Amino acid sequence: MPSTKDVPLTTAQVDKLNLLSAQSSAAAARLNEYLGAVLDAKGISGGWDVVGLDKKILKLKRQEG
Repeated sequence: MPSTKDVPLTTAQVDKLNLLSAQSSAAAARLNEYLGAVLDAKGISGGWDVVGLDKKILKLKRQEG
């Protein structure tokens, strides 16, 4: 099983992630909730960490342990 994964996102999803990240730390819970919903909708379950966002590709890395 690969240890990394690239997840394509829509422009709207990228815009919302960028907006939520730019807000105060109180937005962290909303950002994580939204990101979880995006990954669930793409059939990706737990066990992944977000390592970056490159244009419209969300970069994931499998959690170790």
